[in-house]
Amino acid sequence: MRMIAGCCLAIILFYASAAKAEDLCFDEAGMQYGINPQILRAIAKVESGFNPRAVNRNTNGSYDFGVMQINSLWGRTYGEEWWSTLGDPCTNIKAGAMILASCMKKYGYSWEAIGCYNSQTPGKRNKYAITVFKQLQRIERDERLASAKSIKDNPKDTSAVPVTKPLAAQQQSVPEEEKLALQNQSPAETEPEQSIALSGE
Repeated sequence: MRMIAGCCLAIILFYASAAKAEDLCFDEAGMQYGINPQILRAIAKVESGFNPRAVNRNTNGSYDFGVMQINSLWGRTYGEEWWSTLGDPCTNIKAGAMILASCMKKYGYSWEAIGCYNSQTPGKRNKYAITVFKQLQRIERDERLASAKSIKDNPKDTSAVPVTKPLAAQQQSVPEEEKLALQNQSPAETEPEQSIALSGE
């Protein structure tokens, strides 16, 4: 019986440490590409539910792979060797951050750029951005609740107190006014004519 309990504990600890390591990958990718890690987490949740083995086959014959659901068409751009490394969750997360950074280069630090991660079609971009925005709100709410619980359980422990706003990007590569605009607007506010059609969600 002790052996079974020991095996179960080892499995739990293995997956817990893997989850922590993957969590750090979002932070590293965010720092590397000047993107808020919470946005990357929200995209990963929307894309794969954080499943590093997720595969989605598309009607055009391409497929999406991994935590960030990197489309196989990117393999043509970056090469087969690059594509073969995407089975590693951290590499997949960094690839997703790189793709999002290219969208941000095109559209600025905006919800349109976040929508670009999924589609080049304006209507699909806006719908996707709204989905990511809602997920981001859930992530931030859950963090606030966890932080409040930690403070309640350990009032003398200040490590749970957030030092920065959850959506504040930390990189200087993004102009401050663009960061503030993204923080204070939902996707619906950035593209009002398209958001009207999507407001029933």
